[in-house]
Amino acid sequence: MNRKDILNDFNSLADKEWAKDKKHVAIINTQNQIIGVRTSDMRAMARKYAKTDLEGAIFALKNEYFEENLLHGFLLGYINDLNKCYNMLLEFLPHIDNWAVCDQTCASLKAFDKDNDGKFFDKFLALAHNEKEFYSRTGLIMLMTYYLKPECIDKIFDCLVKMNNHKFYVDMAVSWLVSVAFVKFEQKTIELLKSKKLQKRVQNKAICKIRDSFRVNLPNKELVKSFRI
Repeated sequence: MNRKDILNDFNSLADKEWAKDKKHVAIINTQNQIIGVRTSDMRAMARKYAKTDLEGAIFALKNEYFEENLLHGFLLGYINDLNKCYNMLLEFLPHIDNWAVCDQTCASLKAFDKDNDGKFFDKFLALAHNEKEFYSRTGLIMLMTYYLKPECIDKIFDCLVKMNNHKFYVDMAVSWLVSVAFVKFEQKTIELLKSKKLQKRVQNKAICKIRDSFRVNLPNKELVKSFRI
């Protein structure tokens, strides 16, 4: 597998008008150039490369384009060995500069569904406290996606309360995590919000997300309004 073949695939699938749309560019907010390949096509590319030369495709990427980074994240999802997947994720982190690559990469790493012993739980807790915006967000999204479990929730909430990194995409990840936790651990999350230990922007955004959720009943939506700061 070589990068020229990958770029040829990108260009054959590119929607140039979509790539020029300033609204899309602003939403993604990346420093990388955007070619304009749809996410569904990127996932299909990842499936194809995973069957033929998974690691060759990963190592061929130069992380110059938004699509290269998104493809990189999707390809990591095909690595089933947890240690290898974690280490390759760490190597990839410096190239993540936007929420889309961050979140879709984390959602793709299904190998961590098998971390039944929580071997990597503390590693993602530590990553959540990283001072770099998308290192921290990656840690938070991994906690939200794979570790919202009874044995982990207290440590996760303690982590959120002690957050010192309040960059925008970090705070938004924390508020999202709290809103998802509300569905799974209603009473514990109510106590967290009631304590008002979270940073103001995080607390109020989490409440907005809870109130917007179709999985939260009306009485609870009204209750959490009283916890606004």
